[in-house]
Formats: sequence, structure tokens, C-alpha cells
Amino acid sequence: MSTDKLNITESLQNFVLSIVIGYFNDVQLTLAEQFLNKNKPFLTVQEAAKYLQLSVPTIYTYINKGLISYYKPSGGKIYFSLSQLNDFVLDEANHFKSKKQIESEVETDMALNKFSTKTARRMEGKK
Repeated sequence: MSTDKLNITESLQNFVLSIVIGYFNDVQLTLAEQFLNKNKPFLTVQEAAKYLQLSVPTIYTYINKGLISYYKPSGGKIYFSLSQLNDFVLDEANHFKSKKQIESEVETDMALNKFSTKTARRMEGKK
């Protein structure tokens, strides 16, 4: 191989290696942040945004609309309880049922309604 080809090959290998190392550094940082977040009882606005995978402005919008609870000790920084962030995500108002769940609930309601109607008619007949 010529020197030029060796230099290009070496440059390409170094480039790919730098991307791979950068990727793994990002993964390590993300894992470290997740570990720290799990062991912290509260998060800042920026940490909450990362945790919920939302933008910081969206977090402030949720605060202003009263959609998400927070703490502001001595009127300073805003903090969030990790458990309350989890509750916010898992709030029943944010739960959308699958088509299968809805169909199952309708079938159950219809069966109960038929049962209730038959029971009511029997009870009327006994009077």
C-alpha cells in the first residue's frame, strides 16, 4: 500500500475510534446520571427534564399550568421529588387504554348490565 492510502486508512480508523469512544463516554455519563438520580430524593429542573425526557421549557410550562408538583425552599431553586415525577407520569389521567382493554371493559359492563336487568325484573316479580 502506498503511504497516502495508509494515512487515509489510519485517519479513518482514528475517526471511527474517536466516535466509538465518544459514544461510550456518553453512555457512561448517562448511566452515572441515572444512578445518581435513583439515589437522590429530589431533582432540579434540568435533571427532571432529562429524567422525563422533556425539554426544560416544557417542565416550566407544566409548573405554570399546575400540572406537576414541585418544591421551592426559601423561594430559591425549584426541586422535584423523584416519586412525584413518577406519579405524574403514571397518573391515571395520562393513561390511554388499548383497544383490547376497552373492548374487554365494554363486554364486562354489558354482562353486568344484563345481570342487573334480569335481577331487577325478578325482584319486581316477587313484589
